[in-house]
Amino acid sequence: MTKSGLFSDFHTDRCTLLSYEGRAESVTVPEGIEVIGPGAFKACVSLKKITLPQSLRAIMPEAFKGCRRLEDVRIPPRVSHIGAYAFHRCHSLTHISLPPSVEELGDCAFLYCDHLTSLHMPGVRRLGKQAFVNDVLLKELVISPELQEDCLCDVFTSCSGLSSITFSGGETYSFP
Repeated sequence: MTKSGLFSDFHTDRCTLLSYEGRAESVTVPEGIEVIGPGAFKACVSLKKITLPQSLRAIMPEAFKGCRRLEDVRIPPRVSHIGAYAFHRCHSLTHISLPPSVEELGDCAFLYCDHLTSLHMPGVRRLGKQAFVNDVLLKELVISPELQEDCLCDVFTSCSGLSSITFSGGETYSFP
């Protein structure tokens, strides 16, 4: 476990960030971290912006759960998986753009992100249950045409602002 110098608020084990104990509004995760561990930033209520390293490959369950003030997060291009409840109750998120490398979102990954207006997930093929439930301001949605239909049940419940879906190839489907 590492805890030293400039990064003394980070607890790591090899390439995994196990926890963050700081109270900063803006945090930069050190390069070399490949996994944000389960609950690593859970309930960091002061966190507004997180800069993730290019080395990142996975965001585990509950990694940012309850980071109510989190406004800005950019997912690096090597990430392929975002775990269950990873961004649950991140009320201040307004836009999420996932790189094409993200192919799977866990259950409730963005549940109750109730200020989310725009979501781009061109590579996601598998959605967990209730991934975007109660994201009431969601208006813009870009998805992969390869998204598995069997995982669409109860994914966008209470997303009352959603009137159309655009596929990453450009085709749009509007709801009647």
